[in-house]
Amino acid sequence: MEKRAIEFNFAVLFSIIVGAIIIFLAIYSSFKVIHTGTSEQESSLTKQLTIIFDPMETGIASGKYSSVSFSENSRIYNECSNEGEFGYQRFSFSTYSLGKWGEKNLGQKINNKYVFSEKVEEGKKAYLFSKPFNFPFKVSELIFFTTKTYCFQNAPDFIKDEVTSMEIQNIKLGNCSSSDIKVCFGTGSCDIKVIPKCNNDCGDFSEYEYGEVIKSNKTLTYYSDSLLYAAIFSSPEIYTCNVNRLMKRLASQAELLGKESYYVSTKCGVIPREDLLKLSSSALSSSLQETGKLAKEINEKNNAASCELW
Repeated sequence: MEKRAIEFNFAVLFSIIVGAIIIFLAIYSSFKVIHTGTSEQESSLTKQLTIIFDPMETGIASGKYSSVSFSENSRIYNECSNEGEFGYQRFSFSTYSLGKWGEKNLGQKINNKYVFSEKVEEGKKAYLFSKPFNFPFKVSELIFFTTKTYCFQNAPDFIKDEVTSMEIQNIKLGNCSSSDIKVCFGTGSCDIKVIPKCNNDCGDFSEYEYGEVIKSNKTLTYYSDSLLYAAIFSSPEIYTCNVNRLMKRLASQAELLGKESYYVSTKCGVIPREDLLKLSSSALSSSLQETGKLAKEINEKNNAASCELW
């Protein structure tokens, strides 16, 4: 009788242990499936985001606007590097699941885009718009990416016209709310300030042709309307990195145009090769403002030439 009781107790204990192991494996497998599914979803989101960047090329248009929604609250990480010939950016995702943020995935590396944003953007909807960067010829497309809403105060007319014509949903022209990131043009108390520096050599954009954007207690120098937007929407680190990448690209393009100028000059009047080589050198060694002024002078010479290179 005692032997049967021992055997019975052992069988019960064995069943409990086996049952516990089965439950543990089931729970572990469930979490493994959830983690795998989340990782696959984040990888898919990263690929979708990088694919969305492609249609942002403006072509002959002066700008283009778009937006994208995510199924889950997401964090998008923008990393920028100057390594290599023209540098690169890497975009990664993490999503909010089971009450916490997951680790960011390995992400997607992009070599041929210039995306300006904060280092980390968070939300379920993102806004994108793009503008060409001409310096003086088209260097590349600049893409501005954000999950936030901005409110521009005392914006110049060319900014108002672009925001209105492109119907950019996340930029308000006055009537700010407490949740908006406020941007002051000229004077005022805002999160971001735009200080014009152009006095007597201004072009189409009045005194805002070049100047400074002050944000996060840092001063970012801009030259051209597209870099003005870039400085507003991106973190100082991303802005500086991408501008350096653009200057590398500009230097290479100016050098190639210099070679073209040499051959075209045998047929008709064209901008001197030496001017383009000077621009190439300036892009890598001078300030953005000095290079911008040189680019403006070269563009005027190109427009006056009998054979224009761009």
